[in-house]
Amino acid sequence: MIEVFRSLKEVMALENKIKRHMDVIDEEKKRISFIENQRKLKQDKLEEQNKLTSSVRAKSTSDENELEKIDSQIERVKQRIPLLKTDTQIKATEQEAASLDEKKDQLETTLLEEIEQLEQLSDSIKEHENFLKGSIQTLADINKEVDEKTAKENKEINNLQTRVSALLEDIPLQYRNKYHDVNKRYLFNNPLTSEENGICEICQMQITSLQHMAIEKMATFEACSGCNRIFLPHKVAHNL
Repeated sequence: MIEVFRSLKEVMALENKIKRHMDVIDEEKKRISFIENQRKLKQDKLEEQNKLTSSVRAKSTSDENELEKIDSQIERVKQRIPLLKTDTQIKATEQEAASLDEKKDQLETTLLEEIEQLEQLSDSIKEHENFLKGSIQTLADINKEVDEKTAKENKEINNLQTRVSALLEDIPLQYRNKYHDVNKRYLFNNPLTSEENGICEICQMQITSLQHMAIEKMATFEACSGCNRIFLPHKVAHNL
């Protein structure tokens, strides 16, 4: 029976190694996901800024047309002033001219702001386009690196799984099935535990003296009443 426990301890160690290789693959895939997410953000931002550019250009064109109209209105008002005969008419016309001048100033300020905004948008759009263009090759290079690394890690995982299968095959069916049942819950998370100073090493559940004797007798599997992990006898847990 002690060999069953030793084999299961080795199986758990191999499964933990498998998990480390799987973690490496996951980290490699995150490199791809990071670039893809960055490309998605840049693409979304590019589309947003292209739409905004179109909107600002349309507004700027409209404002330029409005400015031309105001210039024409100002010119006509100025041409009327010498023809006016009363002070009241002259004052009203001068006020009209002043109002048009104020509108013109405001519109010119707006046009300058729109020009500045279009320049900023143009610079930002170029930046996003350059990133998207350059990241195509970057993504291709990273994909190649990740494929090579993943293939290497999968080879190691397959070798480890072969060793796990061989070890489990030599374990009597009833104990193998019990390990599988516990491993459904604790795969890669230590399905085996040990008793240290009267408590489960992992969940800290107290065990009775009778259970302690049963664990060390190794007649069958003893499970922790707290976490349901299988107890390893002391000499197996500590390689004695």
